[in-house]
Amino acid sequence: MQGREKETLPILSCSSDRSTYYESLDPLSKQRYNLKIQAIAGLDPYSLPKNVWNKDYSALPEIAIPDLYTYLVLGRSFYTNDQFKAYKGLQAYNQFVSGWVQEVVSYQHQDVDNILVKAKVGK
Repeated sequence: MQGREKETLPILSCSSDRSTYYESLDPLSKQRYNLKIQAIAGLDPYSLPKNVWNKDYSALPEIAIPDLYTYLVLGRSFYTNDQFKAYKGLQAYNQFVSGWVQEVVSYQHQDVDNILVKAKVGK
């Protein structure tokens, strides 16, 4: 990240430290959620305070179509190769090009190489 130091926050390690979103999930969804957040050292993004999110777009990683394919199809996701080929039919793509993505922010913990990105969606 350019011009901004990474925040120092504790890494969450047990389900009692998780967000209310996590607690609302069914057991199977909690398992999938725990697998996904292993890539960010177990940090629950929904538990982060608002003031740690960075609004500077230059802090966002550069992303290309192969990166999306690797993450959405080959990584820990439920998208199939056919769904990815038909990306213009995906709800997220349609919301983005229709102007529904309002605010994009990012966060990178000092102990993690991955960058969390979240967006406010809605008009």
